[in-house]
Amino acid sequence: MTFLQPLALYGLPLALLPVIIHLLNLLRHRSQPWAATRFLREARRSSSKLSRIRRLLTLLMRVLALVGLVLLLSRPMTGGDSLLSFSSGAPEALALVLDRSASMETRAGENAESKRERALKALAEFAKPWPESRLVLVDTALREPVILSDLSSLSDVAMERYLGSTDTAADLPATLETTLDWLEENGVATAEIVIASDLQESNWQPEGSEDAYRRIVKVFAAKEGSWRARLLALEGEASTNASLLGENLARRKEKIDLRALIQRRPSNSPPMRILANMDGLESELLADFTGESFFWRSSLPLPESKSQGWLSLRLPPDSAPGDDYWFFAYGSATRPNAAV
Repeated sequence: MTFLQPLALYGLPLALLPVIIHLLNLLRHRSQPWAATRFLREARRSSSKLSRIRRLLTLLMRVLALVGLVLLLSRPMTGGDSLLSFSSGAPEALALVLDRSASMETRAGENAESKRERALKALAEFAKPWPESRLVLVDTALREPVILSDLSSLSDVAMERYLGSTDTAADLPATLETTLDWLEENGVATAEIVIASDLQESNWQPEGSEDAYRRIVKVFAAKEGSWRARLLALEGEASTNASLLGENLARRKEKIDLRALIQRRPSNSPPMRILANMDGLESELLADFTGESFFWRSSLPLPESKSQGWLSLRLPPDSAPGDDYWFFAYGSATRPNAAV
């Protein structure tokens, strides 16, 4: 058992005040022998034992009342599994940490749900047994604790800013630190922290995360039995996936030369058709190669009237759409001249 206000325990000696007052009263009223009242004492002797027990019980109740008041002010806290816990075991708060990195958009099949969508459903299922607990969501993209009114918020379209897909990386140690800070600032006694992630190493071990991990370990050691963390692992790679990584773009007078790294799985896939969109005009390019990776080169003709614009390349839809695009802008082929 731990106490949120341990300084209040210094008030426990005050529980002895009724005993001290009782002893002072005994010293104040000393009995004196008197022959005329001896018969009265004999008459009350039979009931004196019961009266003494009554006085002692009254004294005990007064002491226990003061002890209970001090314990109430000290805010005792036990874990939900403790034998001393008389609560239903529901934590005061449920903290849902959602990994929204680009890799969480990976799908196991063409019509399957993404890892992020599966994570939201799993988080809702986990929180169902504790409807009375406070819900707070912290995502890796914004890292802003958001209070949820109920579990239906996890599927609300209005929450897309906090639950939708992103093309970002994730910093799980920093996000977990933000979650712990919120719990401490709000004086949460018992909490369940659930982290939904695909366990991508770069998201769990970003550069300079050692200090964050040391602080996290320290906080959980201090809150042992009161704050518990659970990991919802969404492992597994996409069965079929192709990625496009732009390497170089060169503007010529009448064309644009493209160079990109294309990777795919499985390696025996048919030739890839790449959709190019130049200033709103779509065309199709072909990438025919064997193996898992290939440096692809191609060119796109430019209208004579175009001095600048934009271009995008897109691979066919697959189970990991986050790496299927390449966006860039192009400018004039004439190099600027400068004189000093």
